[in-house]
Amino acid sequence: GANCVTGGPICKKQLSGCQDWITGDNGNTKLDVAYWTKKCQEVPAQASYLKMEMYDAKAGKQFTDYYRPISGKTFCDMLKTVNPDYHEWSNDAQSWERPAYDTGSHHMGGSKWNWAKAVAQGRTTTSVWGSTIKEGGCCSNTNNQWNVPYTMQYCF
Repeated sequence: GANCVTGGPICKKQLSGCQDWITGDNGNTKLDVAYWTKKCQEVPAQASYLKMEMYDAKAGKQFTDYYRPISGKTFCDMLKTVNPDYHEWSNDAQSWERPAYDTGSHHMGGSKWNWAKAVAQGRTTTSVWGSTIKEGGCCSNTNNQWNVPYTMQYCF
C-alpha cells in the first residue's frame, strides 16, 4: 500500500494458523537428505513450527506431533539432518522439549525407541519424517512400520 515505500515502514502480511505443505501420498517416496535439502526451502522464514500427522491403521487413530528447530538451527538444518538432534517436540504446540534422540540411526525426526513420552501415547517413538535407506515416514504404531504416508503443515 501507500505506506510500503522504500525507506518507509516494513510492510508484512500477517500470517497465522497452519498451511498445508506435504500431502499424505508419500508412503513410497524416498524422503532422504537430498529430498529434504530441496523441500525445506519451501518453509517460510516466518514459520514457528511444523505439524505432522500420521494415521495408525492398526490402532485406528491418528498421531499428531509438532516439531521446531532447536535454538540456533533452521528448519532446513532440522529436516535434513540424520541422527535427529536438531529438533524440539511437542504434543500440543505449546509445551516444547528436546526428546531423547535415537543417535546412530538412519532417520530424520522422531525420538529414541521407547522414549517415555511416545510410550505414553501407545507407540515406540514420535513420528519420523525421513530416512537414508527407507521410504515414507515411520513408526505410527508399535510395529515400527516404514512406508507410512503422512501430512505436514507449517504453522505461524
